Amino acid sequence: MQELISELQRIYSSLFDPTKRTDAIRKLCQIANSNPEDSMVRQLIYDCIVASKIYGYFDSALFQNANFFDDLYISDKDFISVATLWSSISEGFVLTPLQKEVIELFKEKKKICISAPTSFGKTFVLFEILIQFTSIFSNSLIVVPTNALCTEIFHKIYNISKLKNNYTISNYYDPNLSYSDKNNIFILTPEKADVLLESFSWKLDFFMMDEIYKINDHEDERSKIFDNILYRLLKKTNYCYLAWPYIDEFDKKLQESIFFKKYTQELVPKIMAVEKGKIQWIELKKTGNKIERISPFLSSYQCIVYSWTKKNAEKYSMQMASKLTSSTLSPDVAYFIEYLKKVIDPDYSLISTLKKNIAFHHRWMPRFIQNWILHLFNKGEIKTLFCTSTIIEWINTTAKMVIIADKNKWSKKWLTKFDRKNIYWRSGRFWKHFIWGVVDLYSDQEYEKSNNAVVVSDYSDIKSILNKDGGMCKFIEDDDHIPETYAYLKKEEQSLNEIVYWLPDILKKNKFIEDSKQIAFVNHILSGYRYHFERMGNKKDFENIIKCISSFFGAPQGKFYRMDPFADPNINWAWNYYCNWEVKFYREYIKFYKKGKNVDKIIQDMFWLIYDVFNFKYPKYLSCFQNLYNLVANQYNFPWINLNFLIKKLEYGYAELHEILLKNRWVSEILIDKLSRYFQGIDDLNKIELKMNEIQKNEDIKLERFEKDYLEWFLNIQ
Repeated sequence: MQELISELQRIYSSLFDPTKRTDAIRKLCQIANSNPEDSMVRQLIYDCIVASKIYGYFDSALFQNANFFDDLYISDKDFISVATLWSSISEGFVLTPLQKEVIELFKEKKKICISAPTSFGKTFVLFEILIQFTSIFSNSLIVVPTNALCTEIFHKIYNISKLKNNYTISNYYDPNLSYSDKNNIFILTPEKADVLLESFSWKLDFFMMDEIYKINDHEDERSKIFDNILYRLLKKTNYCYLAWPYIDEFDKKLQESIFFKKYTQELVPKIMAVEKGKIQWIELKKTGNKIERISPFLSSYQCIVYSWTKKNAEKYSMQMASKLTSSTLSPDVAYFIEYLKKVIDPDYSLISTLKKNIAFHHRWMPRFIQNWILHLFNKGEIKTLFCTSTIIEWINTTAKMVIIADKNKWSKKWLTKFDRKNIYWRSGRFWKHFIWGVVDLYSDQEYEKSNNAVVVSDYSDIKSILNKDGGMCKFIEDDDHIPETYAYLKKEEQSLNEIVYWLPDILKKNKFIEDSKQIAFVNHILSGYRYHFERMGNKKDFENIIKCISSFFGAPQGKFYRMDPFADPNINWAWNYYCNWEVKFYREYIKFYKKGKNVDKIIQDMFWLIYDVFNFKYPKYLSCFQNLYNLVANQYNFPWINLNFLIKKLEYGYAELHEILLKNRWVSEILIDKLSRYFQGIDDLNKIELKMNEIQKNEDIKLERFEKDYLEWFLNIQ
């Protein structure tokens, strides 16, 4: 015990030395995690935390013990120290010294980029900035990589009264709606942010981009959209806050306009199984299959396990579940299982894993399933979660350990050191844990060599970089001449000159589809081809449009028709999806293909169609089709085509505004179908919340037990 006391005394002294502080905090967390009972040791832990000024540690599990403070000496000076770091968000929130430093830097520099480990509190700093600059920021935009993270941040901001009372907070943007010229906070994905920048006429004062490292991931087609958004927002706004983890370098020219600061201090230190051989006396086995090697950790800690494909996430979860006996289930899990049997299929593998308190999670699942799995996991009712990068790169959970079971990032690409670091820091939450663990089944030698540095493209060259690859992301400035590539257009009539004049604006609007493909389509329409579609149009018109899109904008993907978005069976299913509500589509699709086949493969294909093809690819191509078709129609005086209803219905599963708003607020598709009539005509988020509270109290509305639980959870996170 005396050795432990001496070590804490050394830690206390080191906390005041900037060169020793990081190591001292690491050692302090490791000691605190052991939950010592000696009163002297506890007093020294308390004194060290006060000296560190990281008061969030007092919210960790150790200090939730009601008896912990009984024998401690707490001075008035301690409370004075806390007072200098009070947050503006709410009473009881305390900033760390480094968070306070970032906020002061932002006040001074106006445009900053912060590199810091996960759990640093970069998003918490965002909330603080928004509150402190309420009188300055009229319109703000927050850009995040995924819909899941977009909605998570939306709910957090919506729950901060100082922001909710001063701003209209939206995680949805529709250019056809009217918006106030001030007091808006938009939280959008890059694709939605692009639509906003094209049509939002009011000034943006501030933008924040989270996980900005995605602009360098050029193997991901979305990186072009990130590049584009960053370039345009840097030109449009006076204030910006960029955040990403683990940058070693930042472009020198960008630093002329954006102040860069790197932080390395970990608030929740990690222990590596691959380095130490064991974590908390659990040894990492060197032989056996992956599940056998990691199973001791899975049985001892709440874990998230990374796998590079949805197929592997489901396979590993099934393998782990097969090794376990049935577990005692919480009521929430039991009701969820019964609901999945009715809504999806009784043979869905997620049901069998949930019976063992295990689940899998990936982006090709209905939003209500994703949300409830995360809810159950963060409550501790699911112990192990097998997932892909969708959750493990962006969403924060209560996991104390992260396990890397696959070394792949893409089919022929291994995880880089940067990727691994970003995955490592997905477990261990500040305010909950003191330390956390990483189990990496692969050594450094087994990964490909990669440079740990991340360098943003030269600011002066961004425009030219974005213009490569056949003009994929072309910027048309006022003083730009008409590109020579437009000479591909046929020059049969004089009014074509008008098309050439307007075409740059249309190509700019469709910037993520190659110019040459768009021009080929315009020539097709100039040759006399015409298309028709009514809001409740016929299937033949729909098929003609989709097949035209396939010819000019798309290309088959994969060897089999199920991986080709434009194969005839998938076009038929798209029409079925358009005509039906989503849950009915589930039943019809599974029933059609089941007939003795593997139901999991059928469900995987179905969710791929909905969430990748119908919700993403088709709307993008249909918007391009409509823009170009109506450009030619306007000049040649033939009827326009209106695909807006079709595009919304495919993108969201709904076309009415109140239904889209409900879906963007995490309300499950099943609940929307049952409750939609009660929200008819409501286009305001606050009114939707009030109506939800009314519905919850209405005993005449018949809901399944899971639906009641989901509705209660939805209202509690507001």
